[in-house]
Amino acid sequence: TLSDEIKEYLEPLEAPTTVTKTLDDVKRHHPHVQLERELDVAIETLSLAITSRMLSSIVTGLVDNSHKYGGSGVRVTFYATATSDPGMMRISVSDDGPGISKENVGRIFDRQFTTSGEKGGSGLGLSTIQALLDAHGGSIELLPQSPGKTTFSIAIPLFVESGN
Repeated sequence: TLSDEIKEYLEPLEAPTTVTKTLDDVKRHHPHVQLERELDVAIETLSLAITSRMLSSIVTGLVDNSHKYGGSGVRVTFYATATSDPGMMRISVSDDGPGISKENVGRIFDRQFTTSGEKGGSGLGLSTIQALLDAHGGSIELLPQSPGKTTFSIAIPLFVESGN
């Protein structure tokens, strides 16, 4: 969960409104990406402990990666749900690109690791997303892959009052 020092700078944000705004931002930045959204009704009562701008930056970064490395015509599925951890909400971003090779799976969050320097890749995208989430008490993981599908799951901290 989030520290009290960080919480004092944040206002709780309603999860459904913030998630919808984030998806609108993603669509504005990537109008060519086929975006599917699934929002679990369980998020309707949740408040996020992250700024709307930060969440948009994180999700847009994941979609940037999906589009850049998944090839043209990538479909991105955005799924938001409550978790068994009462202090987190989970968001998954999936694409139907070629996937990540087994050789590279263990290195994708390493700073400056890239397989596409020729495409302008700097190797900072996923490591930056991981650092932003870590700083806010969240996390990111690559879920086990199935052929033609890559899914990243991020845990977003919830605004939970101390003592609750």
